[in-house]
Amino acid sequence: MNSKTIPSLEFSTLRQFLSHISYDDGDVAIIDCLQSLPAVNAIRMGIHVALLCEKGQLQLDVNGKPSVVFEDEILFCPVSGIIDNISVSRNFECKILCLTDNILKNFILGNARFLNKAVYVEKINIVPLDHSARQRFMNFYSIARQEMHDTTHPFYKEMMQSLVQAFLFFLCGIVQKFLSLEDCIHANYGETLFQRFLDLLAKDPIKRHSIDYYADKLCITPKYLTIICNRMSQKTASDWVRDYTLDEIRYYLRNTDNTIKEIASILGFSSVQSFGKYVRHYMGVSPNDYRKKNSSEIHQVQHNC
Repeated sequence: MNSKTIPSLEFSTLRQFLSHISYDDGDVAIIDCLQSLPAVNAIRMGIHVALLCEKGQLQLDVNGKPSVVFEDEILFCPVSGIIDNISVSRNFECKILCLTDNILKNFILGNARFLNKAVYVEKINIVPLDHSARQRFMNFYSIARQEMHDTTHPFYKEMMQSLVQAFLFFLCGIVQKFLSLEDCIHANYGETLFQRFLDLLAKDPIKRHSIDYYADKLCITPKYLTIICNRMSQKTASDWVRDYTLDEIRYYLRNTDNTIKEIASILGFSSVQSFGKYVRHYMGVSPNDYRKKNSSEIHQVQHNC
């Protein structure tokens, strides 16, 4: 453990973490490959990232869940997600698309519900591509690669963003196949509120607020918020708050050298005692015992493109 601050992957810090950035307009970035992995324990996602594994494999934890991305699979890392324990095989090659939250929502409008439902509710972070889908992915990339060099064109940025927008609709179609039929209907009021609730949870640095707090932000009653969450995810609003809080606790205990008192304060607990009681209740061990058993090590792998 070596940092009290969770490094955040934003467009302003993109070049600190990733090299070989072929295109970057402040809202959209395309990365050809990874020369080396960031020399940090973990990264909090301040942007959306879609990564296609072309060769080899990538191993990482997404919000504490171990994952392996194999050849011809796409990894989705949403805003506010935490990735750590990153390692790659020697022959790993990939293509990466980075997007701000605003541009993603502007590009695909209501269709963002497919990605939100897949990533936040169904916990689908990895999607395989069949031969046809991979070929279409590479076709999109080939056209974008061709156009990104024509920087003197008067509508350069507009052309690039239009290509990315078309590609995102292509991805939404792939993700939709992994969701049940009911998820393919147009978003209704309840679904919109549920997505807003998830957005609030993801962006608020302190997750452990009362249900009244979140309901007030959404201008609805706490009872209605719980009904919506049950309907959309078979989990209560309290379940969601607990799960997000536990993800934060696991991260801080595993990946930072903050004291237990500091972590309790950062996460909005009134005292070390209440924090310890919460951890023991839901995780079965004390904060110190969890930290001792799950301390992270830095994973840094150098490789050539």
